[in-house]
Amino acid sequence: MQQQVDAINDAFNPHGFRFNLRRLTRTVDKGWYRARYYWPEDRNMRETLRQGDKSALNLYFHPAFPSRSMGKTAVHEIGHWLGLTHLFYDQEPFQAADGSYADQYPKICQPGLYNLVLDVPACYLDEDLLGPDSCPYEEIDTCPDLPGKDPIHNYMHYTSDRCMTEFTKGQEVRMKQMYAYFRAT
Repeated sequence: MQQQVDAINDAFNPHGFRFNLRRLTRTVDKGWYRARYYWPEDRNMRETLRQGDKSALNLYFHPAFPSRSMGKTAVHEIGHWLGLTHLFYDQEPFQAADGSYADQYPKICQPGLYNLVLDVPACYLDEDLLGPDSCPYEEIDTCPDLPGKDPIHNYMHYTSDRCMTEFTKGQEVRMKQMYAYFRAT
């Protein structure tokens, strides 16, 4: 667990955040094991296990991502807790009038529209480029008509742990603003 805390602090310390492990509990519950985010079982788990006030970060670990073994999934999720969104339009694929779905996420390129930070280049989620070890490349440009390459090294992308290494200055500002507004006590 200390390695996880170290990975979190390696990512957030340069941006003015420090996290400390205050308490560790382990819970085994078959009903919660398969709970999906926002399902009643998930909500029940969170309400039962939650500790602290609004400034206390509670993490719940489940060994489901074998390619994400360097602690960066927690960094990504804490980014959400601090007000960051994904870097791409991340809604479900569009549903057609006949009820069928597109085979990919919508390819929408508009800087800042979905990630709410203007210093992150626009990109869309191209699942064909992402595999379990998705950082064998250095440059992808899913929005070639707009400035910048895809931010594949950003913690809020869906690349593999070994690829995630950075937040932008704009993301830092947003995290600090969101923490001050929603989390500070």
